[in-house]
Amino acid sequence: MISVVVGVIFFLALIPAVAVSAVIAAIPVVGIILNLILWTVLPILFLALFAPFTPGPLLFLVRLVRNEPARMEDIIAGYTRNGIQCVLAFLVQNVIYHIFVYLGLLLIILALGWPFIKLLIEAAKAGTGSLPISDPELGITFFGIIIGFLIMVIPMTYLGISWAYSMALIVDRKMNFWPAMELSRKTVTKHWFQIFFFLITIGLISFLGIVFCGLGLFVTIPLGMTMLAASYVHIFDERSQGRS
Repeated sequence: MISVVVGVIFFLALIPAVAVSAVIAAIPVVGIILNLILWTVLPILFLALFAPFTPGPLLFLVRLVRNEPARMEDIIAGYTRNGIQCVLAFLVQNVIYHIFVYLGLLLIILALGWPFIKLLIEAAKAGTGSLPISDPELGITFFGIIIGFLIMVIPMTYLGISWAYSMALIVDRKMNFWPAMELSRKTVTKHWFQIFFFLITIGLISFLGIVFCGLGLFVTIPLGMTMLAASYVHIFDERSQGRS
């Protein structure tokens, strides 16, 4: 039922977006940039509406792990307890992710394009059509591609893992988005690689659900969320109490 509602909302939002995109595309050069911005921003805004959906079931499981009373209304706690902060956290995190993605892509494009542009200029000056590509030029291109790729991957991986518990903190402790993101990041950073491999394990378990015709997801997704809830209680409740 939820997937049907999401599909209908997405389709209704897609119609005006396509119309606007077609108009923008008619603008030379600038239209390409504006369309890139449009189709980056719109999916983020659309998905932001559903950002508070996951923290609710997670809060329900957190309370079960704590042996606290868990109520059915906790399932939608992401909307009822601190929904605006969940949306803001989702938006800010995605803006930061995309900044690194576009910086990396820009460097890769420059690394790929500049040597050939330089060769074309030199060939035009020499009046010849030959374009000998020197090893140093290829080395610079390869180096630029590697650096651009690392700019995209390393910050996103680090921050994605570090902010894994930010939504749970927002709903559980009713924190504002930035303090929750910072608390999650600082706490996770202390044992980042452990949590990294732990989350990879959860991802692999969920993948097994897809392998078994998708039906396994009804088991692996609740199992993965329960593992995440248990780790949240262990890290932010038990460890913090042990330090106090």
